[in-house]
Amino acid sequence: MNQRQVVIYARVSSEEQEKEGFSIPAQLKLLKEYAASEGYEIVSEFIDVETAKKSGRTNFNEMVGLLQKEAKSRRENRCRTILVEKTDRLYRNFKDYVTIDDLKVDLHFVKEGQILSPESNSSAKFMHGIKVLMAKNYVDNLGEETRKGMREKAEQGIWPSKAPAGYRNIPGPHGKKIIE
Repeated sequence: MNQRQVVIYARVSSEEQEKEGFSIPAQLKLLKEYAASEGYEIVSEFIDVETAKKSGRTNFNEMVGLLQKEAKSRRENRCRTILVEKTDRLYRNFKDYVTIDDLKVDLHFVKEGQILSPESNSSAKFMHGIKVLMAKNYVDNLGEETRKGMREKAEQGIWPSKAPAGYRNIPGPHGKKIIE
């Protein structure tokens, strides 16, 4: 029996998260263990260290290119499956969701215990769409909350972020940082 071929995709949103050193290795370990237990052959790994709120991540696009090439291949054992930890690791925007949907590949969301394929029923696709909307809502809400907090700091006379060049942050009254 031929092994089924898959690609794996892992992502964190920032270099700070990558430096912590837990998320990418943990995602890869989970995906590799799943692939081994299901008899999959991993043909490529794709890792991005950037936000998914906007489309155009470097290795995501590379993965899409590989899968588009595989779709045109006449090989019997071509790769048509992506393994990913969970929905928000793959995408947090609609454009990437549509891009992946257009590939007509199988998606294994290992941590969520969900497999989605072009043949999945409408209910499974609907529930997945809701997860994509929730992932998008998370980043939209995070942006709103950040702006709200920065506005509040500014209204209180506190510099809302790092001091600009030529200034420095120093402790002010009540332990809140001000610029000097």
